[in-house]
Amino acid sequence: MVRIAKENILLLFTVAGVVAGIILGISLRDPEVKWNKRHLSYLRFPGDVFVQMLKMLILPLIMSSIM
Repeated sequence: MVRIAKENILLLFTVAGVVAGIILGISLRDPEVKWNKRHLSYLRFPGDVFVQMLKMLILPLIMSSIM
């Protein structure tokens, strides 16, 4: 069991970090505060940047495979 834990230490820390982040996010959130458009745009911005980066990466691959 110890050998398996040593081999998968990165996975275990990643899962523990995600669980800790979810627990902290739920416990620190103020349920009385309503979200406005600015707050939602702050949350959406990193996702939009990530999608644009994926498009910039995939489009040249598609074009080079067509030619």
